[in-house]
Amino acid sequence: MVASTLGRLASGLVPIVVGEQRSRQTLVNALGQHVDLITVHQALFVAFAVLTGLRLLARIAPAVTLVSGRAGRSLGNTTVVPGSGRRTVALVATMVAAVVAVVLLLPLADDWQDAGGRPGAPPPGPSSGP
Repeated sequence: MVASTLGRLASGLVPIVVGEQRSRQTLVNALGQHVDLITVHQALFVAFAVLTGLRLLARIAPAVTLVSGRAGRSLGNTTVVPGSGRRTVALVATMVAAVVAVVLLLPLADDWQDAGGRPGAPPPGPSSGP
């Protein structure tokens, strides 16, 4: 998990440092596909996403069982974890904050789009011509 996080971070910073043209230069050809720094970053993101998903699945089932009180009932204990109201408020507040963040930030993503996905195309914005 830590290695995939650090790899993803490093593979995202290296293209910024070396620039767009060098980031798109082929490092190796594998099975007829060119692999550049952007491809490496994308592959490490997929690895990170898979590992994060597996970790989430491994931890969420025991957490739900514990919080719902099923673990205590199965062991003969009827004690429920306190603070369900606070947990609910925290969950709702998190969901509201996520929606607000999406509404505010999604329009700004337009500036990050490239020119139709064509490598080497000029960046969007005013032309530098006369």
